[in-house]
Amino acid sequence: MTNLIRRGANNTLRVISESTAGFPAGDVARKKLGAEAVREAPAEALDREGLAEDAIVVFRAGGALAARLCRLLGYRPPRALPAGGYHLDVVRHHNARFLVVIGGDLFGMLAGLADALLNGELTREGFVYRGGRRTEIPAFPLRYYWTADHSTNWVLDDPGLSYAGCNNQYTKRPETFVEDYRRLIDHCLDMRFNGVVIWCFLRDSHGGVAAAYEVARYAAERGVALLPGVGTTGYGGVYYDGDHPFNIETYLRRHPRFGNQSENGRRSGSTLSPYCRENQDFIAAAVEWLFRTFPVGGCNMENMDLMVDYSPAGKRARARLKTGESDHYKDQYFAYKTALEVADRLAPNGWHCHATYTGFHTGSSAPGGYDMGAVPYFATRMPKSALAQWTISQMVSQEVIPLRQWRESPRPAAAYRNPHWPEGVRPPTPRSTAFMHQASQWFSPTRRTDVAISSMAEGCLRSHEAGFEGISVHGEVSARHPAWRLNYLAMRHWTYHPVSTLEEFAQAELAPRVGGADAARTFIDVLIALEEGKTGLELEKKIVPSAGACAGNPHRRHPPVRLGDLNNYNLWLALKEWNCVRDAPRSYVYGPIAPGGLV
Repeated sequence: MTNLIRRGANNTLRVISESTAGFPAGDVARKKLGAEAVREAPAEALDREGLAEDAIVVFRAGGALAARLCRLLGYRPPRALPAGGYHLDVVRHHNARFLVVIGGDLFGMLAGLADALLNGELTREGFVYRGGRRTEIPAFPLRYYWTADHSTNWVLDDPGLSYAGCNNQYTKRPETFVEDYRRLIDHCLDMRFNGVVIWCFLRDSHGGVAAAYEVARYAAERGVALLPGVGTTGYGGVYYDGDHPFNIETYLRRHPRFGNQSENGRRSGSTLSPYCRENQDFIAAAVEWLFRTFPVGGCNMENMDLMVDYSPAGKRARARLKTGESDHYKDQYFAYKTALEVADRLAPNGWHCHATYTGFHTGSSAPGGYDMGAVPYFATRMPKSALAQWTISQMVSQEVIPLRQWRESPRPAAAYRNPHWPEGVRPPTPRSTAFMHQASQWFSPTRRTDVAISSMAEGCLRSHEAGFEGISVHGEVSARHPAWRLNYLAMRHWTYHPVSTLEEFAQAELAPRVGGADAARTFIDVLIALEEGKTGLELEKKIVPSAGACAGNPHRRHPPVRLGDLNNYNLWLALKEWNCVRDAPRSYVYGPIAPGGLV
């Protein structure tokens, strides 16, 4: 069923939105529809006289404004919407139509508006909405992208682009830092991801405090929780790179005796001992400065991958813990506890994640030597707002579940035959978030430009069943890359609908983008065939007609291409490209999809 929200005065579409800092709803509408097509008005000013003309009406559930708007429109909203949830519907009031977008919070309101504008098109008459009445509720309260500044590339023409590495210099133009993250934050609204981790958030080389504040402000105004990477005892500290009081290297140049001690007795110049009182005071002061200086939504803490301090104080402190886990887990307790307590005090409702660097494996189920040995001491001793970040990259099936099996079932049997994550196994921490490295530089055998739909679907399914509050994947690759566009869409779907088939994903996410329900089925038919190595002319005969009919086809015989549709057309071109790579070596896991399409 379609509904036309008609243009009004000056041939513009009226968008009436709740007033929030920075007026982001208007920004979303202008970017999706074109600035010249939109006429904005504050929802607070809507009265009965304003009901004579069609409009898109955008506001948050609860509170006096929502109650008044619903009375004006004669509309009964859903009883409750959680954070990140939203409700879409069309209301008729006399001779006018209103596309109503109600969000459970600021982020839900803006993600709902982005969803509504996706499911329709702007015509000469107005906005044709095809989405129907719908309520969307996230399965994971926290859905976030992990990024590092140097390899997060949403501005594609900077000569300093970097695609891999750790502890890198920042080689891009300083101004690219802010623009990269503005684009990623806008993308978060489209993909329903309400958080972004930024490692190397603070560097002298890309603007220091001023640039970091601009990114944090932009995120906060859109309800996206910005989570700076915080190295408590390593990775630069709160201020990653620069001559700053809260940079670890700067601190250790002044206090070299406080460095972490290796097995051979040497003191580090870049990592701290968590067993030194002065270092704990330094950590506390740095975290407090961070939260008092920037409008952040939490933080993402690391201590330095599986680091152990071999100082006499460290050995004595670990010996007092009789819990039996590996030493690096014991060090994590001392490295994170103070920082998490400060974050909890200053932002008790924030998302404060601390990296464990491993899955929650025990015994023979633990791959790669990451056996916890026992439930870590930190598991039940962190502040209430703390979330343990468990890496599930090696817990999901290492022999990737074929896409065909996801077409047949929302719970493929192979997902539960996985020895690394037996059915029913849950993390030992009261609050947990999952982190997946698939299709990134950090996980072999996949690559940064791989399609990883199956692994991401499995990660969402198993994490949801295990009670995780959050889930994360990498967000460094621009959605202009077709393989990652598909990965982002997979996470968009399975984080809200973790028990889903590939067909349900196709209808929810591909159909609005690739040409409708039939085209979406063809798309996943081709994707499955590519994964199974069935390339060739017959497959191309399926791809070409669908690509030709796609709304983003830029051929001059077609109607003018709408903003954003060209990326959808490029998904078809990617299938065609992947099909043409017939003689290339088979990929590590994903078959001919692996070359990554148009890069």
